[in-house]
Amino acid sequence: MDYLNMFKKRMAWVLLAAAMPAAGQAETVDGFSSPESVLAMGDQYLVANVGKKLDPTGKDGDGYISLVGPGAERKRDMFDGNVRLDAPKGMGIYQRVLYVADIDRLVGIDLETGIQVQELSFASKGVGFLNDVAISEAGTLYVSATDTGAIFQVNLNSGELVGQPLPIAPLPGPNGLYVDESSQRLIVASFGTDELPGELGVLSLETGEYRGIAGVNGLFDGVGLVDENTALVSDWGKFEPGAGELKTVDLRSGKITVAHREASGPADFALLDDGRYVLPNMLDGTFTIGSLEP
Repeated sequence: MDYLNMFKKRMAWVLLAAAMPAAGQAETVDGFSSPESVLAMGDQYLVANVGKKLDPTGKDGDGYISLVGPGAERKRDMFDGNVRLDAPKGMGIYQRVLYVADIDRLVGIDLETGIQVQELSFASKGVGFLNDVAISEAGTLYVSATDTGAIFQVNLNSGELVGQPLPIAPLPGPNGLYVDESSQRLIVASFGTDELPGELGVLSLETGEYRGIAGVNGLFDGVGLVDENTALVSDWGKFEPGAGELKTVDLRSGKITVAHREASGPADFALLDDGRYVLPNMLDGTFTIGSLEP
């Protein structure tokens, strides 16, 4: 299965207002352009839109970041076209700078001014599909390179940004990343390659040891942590609308429980402190807000 070519689909963009549901409810919010990632920022959400054409590697300049607030508030492009983005995906915030993975570069945007202040290219490293971003409290940024199987780290506190690959064997299409500060580990969800299925794994940030969770495979995209022993992962299932699921996985036993069904290209979600999730659906231009609590 070719991950890049399967994404070559067109989708329409329609702007509709939407209200944020309360915990325990579920609601689908539409009007986005191939939304790949959602990041919570207080009571607002940032949504990374790959663009009208669902092409995650196309340098076409039609990507943008939407801002969705409480009630019916929404701003289609929060930076008013002042920041060029081609196919933005994973996002993270550190010291009021929004870092966005955009094909072969990492873009830093000042959230106060809306101006791009940093850029780090990975093109010289043979990377053309940067995907998710996770940032530690100390300012170490991790970004996955789905096409090369590498995960890079960047020290955001250094004067000059440099991306260095973690010293681990290539993974089968690493996608979602989550930093677990309490246990100093990186939770990694991989999408898979033509030869290998996607997997869920845990990387120790202290020893560099990586461990895949036995028997847990899928077309994994976003990942988060519900508690110390339970991960939440989005699984496309297959490249069809309604075929995806959001699943909890016991990191000790590998037991899987389906938390949400009939997702359409479920990507990099936000998991909120109150047990709600905000799950983008790339194949139908929506995101779903639901709760893990019954």
